[in-house]
Amino acid sequence: LSSKGDPLIYKDFRGDSGGRDVAELFYRKLTGLPGGESPVVMYHGDRHFIHIR
Repeated sequence: LSSKGDPLIYKDFRGDSGGRDVAELFYRKLTGLPGGESPVVMYHGDRHFIHIR
């Protein structure tokens, strides 16, 4: 994601990710965390997210 939350790279390997709404969900979870450090791996329901800065 860019610093504004726009997806820079997107690939849905299995076709069941839910579309680009998943990128928005990840951005909201990432920006909604308190403090400056976010975890490297997060999950929400059956979705796993990896955050590398």
